[in-house]
Amino acid sequence: MNASKGGKPRAAGPNPSPYMVSKGIAHATPQDVIFRDPSSFVAGELSWLQSRVTFILSEHPKKDEILSYIVCGVNIFDFFFLFKGDFQGKFYNSATPPAAFFPNSKSCLDFEEFISSTILARVKMAHSWFGEKLALFSHPI
Repeated sequence: MNASKGGKPRAAGPNPSPYMVSKGIAHATPQDVIFRDPSSFVAGELSWLQSRVTFILSEHPKKDEILSYIVCGVNIFDFFFLFKGDFQGKFYNSATPPAAFFPNSKSCLDFEEFISSTILARVKMAHSWFGEKLALFSHPI
């Protein structure tokens, strides 16, 4: 709120992180806390925003661990553990899950033509692109 319009002036300095606000460490209005726009969010792009994420996590107790996931990726094997027992009629005794086949959802049938044409178009585009790149090289024979 603008002090010149009779409102309370905002504090000088960086805006508090969502984590600080959620824990009650800092108080802020929604306008003061920086959130990513969910309508333009694309999974996997957090590494491009490392400095912003570092700021948001500045007070988080697991900041280093979370940042390592963003910078280095996540090794899913770190989260596996030995499971020995019966699950839905199958017996398991392994630290890694067995290979499994999952049929496509029946709801995909409505999109069969779209999926097929999209895949074929992208394969043709990739083939064309690689063909252009390969033409740049002469064969030794």
